[in-house]
Formats: sequence, C-alpha cells, structure tokens
Amino acid sequence: MFYTRLKAPKLVHEYFERTGKNSVVEWWNPEQGDRASLLNQQIKLVINWINDLINQSKQYRILEIGVGKGRVASVLWKSLKPAVKSKINYYGQDINKIMLKKAKTRFKQEKIPILLFQGKADTLPFGDSFFDIVICLETVVHLPLMKETLKEWKRVSKSGGVIISDVDNLFSFRRLLKSLFLYLSKLLGSKVEPKGNGIFKAHTLKEYKNLLSNAGFQIKKFYHLGFFTPIDISIAAFSFKPKNIYVIPPWLAKHLQKLNKFIENIYPFAYFSEYFISLVVKTP
Repeated sequence: MFYTRLKAPKLVHEYFERTGKNSVVEWWNPEQGDRASLLNQQIKLVINWINDLINQSKQYRILEIGVGKGRVASVLWKSLKPAVKSKINYYGQDINKIMLKKAKTRFKQEKIPILLFQGKADTLPFGDSFFDIVICLETVVHLPLMKETLKEWKRVSKSGGVIISDVDNLFSFRRLLKSLFLYLSKLLGSKVEPKGNGIFKAHTLKEYKNLLSNAGFQIKKFYHLGFFTPIDISIAAFSFKPKNIYVIPPWLAKHLQKLNKFIENIYPFAYFSEYFISLVVKTP
C-alpha cells in the first residue's frame, strides 16, 4: 500500500530537522498547493470547535504541534472572535528551526502573539496539566512514535483538556488510486519510489481511533473530510522518467466541494475520505 511505513524514529527526526536543499523547508507550502482549499476546510472546522470551547470566564493555553511556517495559527487567529482571542495564550512547536524562524517573521508582520519553541512532539518542555487545548494538523502522519507522543500530549493536558488532530486515511479514494498506478508502474519495471516514502504513514479508521482511545482520550467529535480531492498519478515504465498527470485536476475538485460536503460523512463514502479529524478529551 502507498505510504504505509515510517523509517526508524531517528531517521525521521533527522529528515525533518534538515534545513538545506531538498529539506521540508523547501517543499512544505500547503497554502500554495493543489489541495489548499481542502486544508482550509480543516482549519474552518477547527475554528468553529475552538470558538465553541472557549469560556469567557477563564484563560486558555493552546499548543499547536507542528506549527511549521505558521499557516494554521495565522488563519485561526484572524478568524477567531475578538472575545475568544483575549482569552487565549498561544504556543507553537516545531522540530525545524528554519520553519520556526519563518513563522516568527510571519507572526511579527501579522501582529499575532505566540510563543514558539523548537523540539520533538513526543518530548515537550512543559509541566503536567499545562494546556487546555492541543492542536495538531498535517503532522501526525510524520510522527514515528505515536504511542509515546499521545502519552506526552495527555501528560501536558489538563483534566478535561482537548486534543484536536487529523490524519490521512490509508484507504482514501486518492490513495487507493495512486497505489494502483504505483503497482502497475512496478510491474512495468519502474524503480521510482513515491514521494514521501519513509517519512509518511497514513492510518486506517480503526487504527486511528484505537490510538486515541488506548492513550486515554474520549472521542467527542469525529469528521471525515474530503472525498473528491485533486489526484495526480505518476506514469513510469522501465527507465523512463516518470510523468505526473491529473486524474482529478484541482479545478474539478474545487467544483465538487459542495458534493463533498454532502457525501463525505455518508456510508460508504466516508470510509474513503481523504482525512479523519477528531476532537478528543482527556479522561481522568
């Protein structure tokens, strides 16, 4: 299956810590990618959840894992209600120092108050029961120590604290189609490896829910996001250079967004959605 295994934790961490040529700093640009509209739907969903969660009578500490260049924090902060923002102390974590540097510059320009720190998602430099909300989008798929990571997130979360996270669906329509063409290319003698091989792990619905439940979290909200998404496949045979073509181009996927909202949480389409996104609560 396409993208199912991660390299050893040390190798994955080293990859995402790199700052030179061909590093994550160069290719990670979801705001300009062909699936930007789908990722923005994720953020809108999270914004609605946070607006509903914030109680005006107390202050909240929010941690974003994998803050990257600041995409999520920027959109979220601009979209939250003013009364909600006044109750939030926002923290951001990332393993890559250049990503954090770019995020810091962006937040300064946009006047977004946020405390940034470099580190790994499974070893956070905070005391027990420190955060009210932890957000992790587009990052779980790159974390090689998920059991340890969820244990750590639970440790730094307050009793009743909320974790909002997403993960790519192993059996999404997009991934199944790409896997089919990858398999056909292999039969034709291609030795081309898929982009992201070794640093990316999609999850099944059962696997993702079990990870959350076994870590001591209670699932409160669960959403299947995206069915018709941009799908590009690599055509390659023998020693020829692979050629990428779109089966579902971005413009068509955009026009199908309304249909997506109708079918992405309806059986059986939900099981082939692009993402699973959940809101879970720390149990005592």
